[in-house]
Amino acid sequence: MWSVGAVCFGLQPGVVVTRKSRLTYGVSVLNRFRRGVDPESKLAVRDGVEWCSEVFDPLVVVGQSVAVGETVTRRYAPAAVAQRLSVFTVYSTDKPHPRFVTDRGVRRSVSNPSSPVDMHACAGCTFHNQPHDLDLFEFRVNR
Repeated sequence: MWSVGAVCFGLQPGVVVTRKSRLTYGVSVLNRFRRGVDPESKLAVRDGVEWCSEVFDPLVVVGQSVAVGETVTRRYAPAAVAQRLSVFTVYSTDKPHPRFVTDRGVRRSVSNPSSPVDMHACAGCTFHNQPHDLDLFEFRVNR
């Protein structure tokens, strides 16, 4: 059954200015490892610093209202002194607060393997007004 909002959206896409995200989107990051809290299987050591790997860093959470054209931005720094490039992969899930990108139900959505980015980069996504995909977004990295 079509709702009035869906019909208005199909006839006049500009009428819809915000949407609720159907999924939670995020990227995989390293956070400082917390002994006794983080699983040992996620321990990664870089330049003598202990990191927790594969942590899900949310960009937008399921059910969150997002304005059409809104850009969500996060800044990331290298985990090792010698690190100069990184590949950002966007993951999605229907769960509101996944802990790791390896949690059940978390899927790889978008990646930029052909264009690794200079570290100290800014990653973000812009949500677009598309009638057939409520969660279509563009992932971009500003150098």
